[in-house]
Amino acid sequence: MILIKRYKFYVPFGECYFYEENLEKFKFSSRLNFLIQSKVKRGLVVKRTRTVVIDLRQKEEDIFAKLHKNYRYEINRSKKTDSVLMKWNIKPTNEEIDSFCSYYDDFALSINLPHSNRTKLYLFNRSQSLILSQAKLNTNKALVQHALIYDNGRVRLLYSASYFRNEVGKLRALIGRSNKALHWFEILEAKKKGCKLYDFGGVSIKGETGCIDNYKRNFGGATWNEYTCVKLQF
Repeated sequence: MILIKRYKFYVPFGECYFYEENLEKFKFSSRLNFLIQSKVKRGLVVKRTRTVVIDLRQKEEDIFAKLHKNYRYEINRSKKTDSVLMKWNIKPTNEEIDSFCSYYDDFALSINLPHSNRTKLYLFNRSQSLILSQAKLNTNKALVQHALIYDNGRVRLLYSASYFRNEVGKLRALIGRSNKALHWFEILEAKKKGCKLYDFGGVSIKGETGCIDNYKRNFGGATWNEYTCVKLQF
């Protein structure tokens, strides 16, 4: 479970990620709490969500075999022919978080997405549950960057950005391979860390984001139903 405390209009509230039945007796420090990706329905308001999850307790070769064949080809090609370095940072500094947010916000602006929540990333980092990862050229130019959160059971994708999204030709193809290779790199790092699950950070219920959903499902994970709940603590 990941728990952070935030304020909105000076009202304190808790955000709890990956709430489960064995946490039912847990006492929250805030009266108002949001349970995000909860396995149980608890609270005044309950909304169903959906995500794609890979079970990391499988053998590496079994996980890889379940990837779409084109993904396996691109990941193997990335390893063999692309001069791309992978980085996994479990103790980012505030400066590194700021750098990631600037990168992501430029990306988000180009495709009309909301900008990153920098304050929330600081809070995740303070609770030792933030990872920043990137695929970069040996010229130190980042092709793809991800922000993930984790506890001792699950690693979950929070933000994904590629600065050169509008590029064409060989560079665009390189970015596509690098993004898949970065996900695979994260899966292996999470497995080494002893995590049980790699979570792609949600898919739509009614197919509103079909292309992105299919991209995530092509990694061979299972689709899970979970819940976002509003819970009061008395």
